[in-house]
Amino acid sequence: MRRIGLGLLILALAGGAGIGRAAAIEVTCIEASKYKHLYKIFGGDARKFAAYLQIDPGRLPGPEHCRAALVSGKVELPAAQDVARLADIIVQNEGWLATLHLSSTGGSLGAGYQLGFLARNFWLKTTTARVTGTALLYTPDFFVPPLGGATAPVGTESTTPGPAAAPPAPTPEADLAQGWQAYLAEQRKLAPVQASPACISACGLIHAAGIERFGVVRLHRSRYSGEDAFIDQSQSMTITNEGLMRSEETHVAFYRQMDAGPDFISTFQSTPPETTMPVDVSRYPRYVADYLNARCSTDVGQLQRLERQIELSISYLTVALFGPSIKVDRLRGAMQKVREQRSKAEQCVAAAHEKERLAAYDRICKGGCNKQKLAAMAREKMQELARAAR
Repeated sequence: MRRIGLGLLILALAGGAGIGRAAAIEVTCIEASKYKHLYKIFGGDARKFAAYLQIDPGRLPGPEHCRAALVSGKVELPAAQDVARLADIIVQNEGWLATLHLSSTGGSLGAGYQLGFLARNFWLKTTTARVTGTALLYTPDFFVPPLGGATAPVGTESTTPGPAAAPPAPTPEADLAQGWQAYLAEQRKLAPVQASPACISACGLIHAAGIERFGVVRLHRSRYSGEDAFIDQSQSMTITNEGLMRSEETHVAFYRQMDAGPDFISTFQSTPPETTMPVDVSRYPRYVADYLNARCSTDVGQLQRLERQIELSISYLTVALFGPSIKVDRLRGAMQKVREQRSKAEQCVAAAHEKERLAAYDRICKGGCNKQKLAAMAREKMQELARAAR
């Protein structure tokens, strides 16, 4: 019985929760992410968008460029067609594609590695698709919406009778709140995008490669691909053990390179191949987080967690069990202040990402880019990974 070489093993292994072959992935623009809609947040003024993200107003995305794409379906072999689809949308959007929304049950590791390398090389963000029913929920990656559309903290209204107050003077925050409502109104006119809230197995390779990551991934350890079983019992235990251990070494090397975090790797290694376990991906690779914390003088992840804790406390205290006597005005005010602080910090973070992503596109695509060039680059990265893990 012959041994399976590492390079062939990577291509032979499947990473999906199910068994069998299916159609390749689909990579489609999310209509609500087109810049002609996103500019509504800034009163239709593209120069204000440029100022918000601190980019050159002389270099702006076209109105039909897409900021986000939905990646759906199975990650399949041959990898070339899946990689070409992602490469195509990257090239078409000339560096303005920022985020991949993932809705995939996984599939081939070989294709997953290459898609992951493309995502990281172009400094893309990743998120597990969020849905209501079967409709995708899209929120721009660079903007923190105001709480409930409010333009002033809760509890500041006067209860003293008197003459009507003059309308507040316009502020940048009020303009953005108004622009956000205009964007939501525009978004409601668009046809819903169908998706499922799933990123399973080999999809986790793409997710982990994101430079900013949100959402849960479901993982399991390596298995042989096949139509009827998770383990190829025609092979001996020795060949099975040695082959799958080599595959795991490559898999773990990829996750370490992408800095997915120890919990992510531990969940992958400890979960049997016939099931899946959920795990959160750390929002940033550690050294990216260190850089952003220094640049923006705050930890946005910490602010986000604090806001969530306050939100949960308000929800807990306002359930019917406690009756109407529990006052949460102070908590609401605190959450408003945290949201305002986080909004400014997230703007700083988004601007840093924007600069880095555009620079990455310029560097890689200097002299021109096409899907063949990008596919070859991703394939070479996967081969380097396989050699390094030997």
